Amino acid sequence: MASTSRDPLSTSVPGPSEVLSDALDRYRNALVGTPHGITLPDEGFFAKGLSEPDRNRFLHEAESVRSSRSHAGTVVLSPASPETVSYSTVAPSTDEGRGADPLRTVAGGWSDKGDFELNASVAISSDRSPGSRATVGHSLGDYEILGELGAGGMGVVYKARHLALNRIVALKMILSGGRATPTQLARFKGEALAVAKLDHPNIVRVYDIGEHEGSPFFAMEYVDGDALDKKLDRKPMEPPAAAALVESIARAMHYAHRMGVIHRDLKPANIMLTQDGIPKIADFGLAKQLDDDEEGMTRTGVVMGTPNYMAPEQAEGNTKHVDHLADVYAIGATLYELVTGRPPFQGSSAIAIIAQVRSTDPVNPGLLTPGLSKDVETICLKCLQKEPARRYATAEALADDLRRFQNGESIIARPISSVELIIRWCRRKPREAFLTLTAAALIAALFVGAIAAAIVFRFRKAVSYGVSMVTAMTTGADSCGPLINSMVLITSPGRFGVTAR
Repeated sequence: MASTSRDPLSTSVPGPSEVLSDALDRYRNALVGTPHGITLPDEGFFAKGLSEPDRNRFLHEAESVRSSRSHAGTVVLSPASPETVSYSTVAPSTDEGRGADPLRTVAGGWSDKGDFELNASVAISSDRSPGSRATVGHSLGDYEILGELGAGGMGVVYKARHLALNRIVALKMILSGGRATPTQLARFKGEALAVAKLDHPNIVRVYDIGEHEGSPFFAMEYVDGDALDKKLDRKPMEPPAAAALVESIARAMHYAHRMGVIHRDLKPANIMLTQDGIPKIADFGLAKQLDDDEEGMTRTGVVMGTPNYMAPEQAEGNTKHVDHLADVYAIGATLYELVTGRPPFQGSSAIAIIAQVRSTDPVNPGLLTPGLSKDVETICLKCLQKEPARRYATAEALADDLRRFQNGESIIARPISSVELIIRWCRRKPREAFLTLTAAALIAALFVGAIAAAIVFRFRKAVSYGVSMVTAMTTGADSCGPLINSMVLITSPGRFGVTAR
């Protein structure tokens, strides 16, 4: 394979012009804010004023962005300033005048440009995008292209054959090639290096890193099967089977954590299944190595991940404080979907889902799947705790509890009591809790007051009745006095001349 002595992924290339970047950011904003089923915004509007080279590049990138909107699912949301961490969204305006900006702010806190960036992470399992970037039979160095497996906003994954070894591989390449930004190259390189250091039967392996005509790529293990989300197809699995599958994933991630790698985008779409049903964790596009500070790639306030499976600390944008416990959360979210057929949180937009992740407790999975084991409910809800310290301390501890469940043993995790749930809700929403408690206190006061009034009323009525009876008896005694005296005279022995002898 043609290669050079330098690291092909460290090549510095000029990024897009500021005007082009602005146009692309605004177009991404429009796509993020457009609900599915609604006509997508016209990219021609955003290309106005661009030079011919920038316009051609914009149209090329816009096609990739549209594809990623349908296939990737993973997003990066960047606030307008490092201090801004309140989230809102933008949507196409239906009431603006002709020629006006088609974006309008739905909620305050964000500007209308540069706020959202679709992550370039590519799921090998994503649907095939329309059109191929390389034809079947085309050669990339020592690799022959056999077909396209998936594509996203930045990259494409091919099924290829390594000619020297006659081995089938998955070949991942940056679509923009020499036009990739330094950040895109850094993330692409980070993914390759993160996976290359991992050697586990449940993690997709990296075989080779190289470059072809200015486009960096890496070859990795080809998994001849579907992604877990396609296999699941929104239908619940039997709890024992789900527990066994997630146990394997948890043990693989514990190994990755010990090797200093955090995935940060675990979800069913990023878990491949072999023909034998063996899970393989893929797509480390957002992976973080604990010995790297990511300076220049992310900043505080940037939200990275897939909202449905994102830990609350990720949703807050605390990138520096996201650790292995975020993966524990994502594993729990995956287990939740396996046993219920749906992720813990759903919404009409990424922003809506993120808001739920940050402030709402998930529905108890037992309510969605009647008859679900209490142990599985407890394991799921422990993983999905808002506070990282309340989750399983490690992915291995989670795997051990799943093993106990499969063996019919008692799990270590304990169900959350109703009192604790109320206390946590009060901590998360103090204003609502204060209003609720105030209303409850008023109702209680009214109830107690009503009871007291009823007691006083009955007491007064009883006293009044007693007084009436005494009065009646007294009056009756006075009127009967003469009669009583007469009766005494009549019954007196001396009255009839009877004397004692």
